[in-house]
Amino acid sequence: MNTHTGRLITISGGEGSGKSSQIKRLARAFPDAVFTREPGGTEFAEAGRALFLGPLGKDTGAFTQLCFTFGCSNDHLRKVVAPAVARGALVFSDRFCKVCAYAYQIYAGDGRSFLDVYSLLASRNDETVAPTLSIIIDVDPEEGLRRVAHRKGVTNHFDERKIEFHRKVREGYLEYARLNPETTVVINGNPSEEEVWNELYATIMRALEK
Repeated sequence: MNTHTGRLITISGGEGSGKSSQIKRLARAFPDAVFTREPGGTEFAEAGRALFLGPLGKDTGAFTQLCFTFGCSNDHLRKVVAPAVARGALVFSDRFCKVCAYAYQIYAGDGRSFLDVYSLLASRNDETVAPTLSIIIDVDPEEGLRRVAHRKGVTNHFDERKIEFHRKVREGYLEYARLNPETTVVINGNPSEEEVWNELYATIMRALEK
């Protein structure tokens, strides 16, 4: 493993993908790594997260969501991720704007008319720090929503959208992976937590050995 070069590994997925459980396991497996999230990770971005996922965010359009979350992401990348990577740390981010915005706002939100804005904002963020690896945990939307319905905790307005929206989110994630094969790996999130973990851990170790 190259321990002298900082890395950013991002983990994204639809609602109920099991992403949060896998990140808890990663925290135990990599106790010296930096763990953060998007939107969030800084005081500004956490405040933005509360707006984005709260009642006020429900009535915003895809373009507003796109620009807002990229702004939160840039603040996070500049203040938290880039300094950590520069000092040689391994950073894991729970969701990543470049990946998720394509699935939620561009694809599911019918935002292809402003794909040029997405591309510009994504390239500017990549100039700050780009992921070594972006993992997408892919789960059937029906299974994901079933998990959401049975888990404890607060849901948000994305969780509560109709199944058609979640199907489009999944398609958006898979299209993102097809468009970015050099940095993106899709992991099947439908099997047991242990099976998903084994594939996730092996994927990460392969990336770190390069």
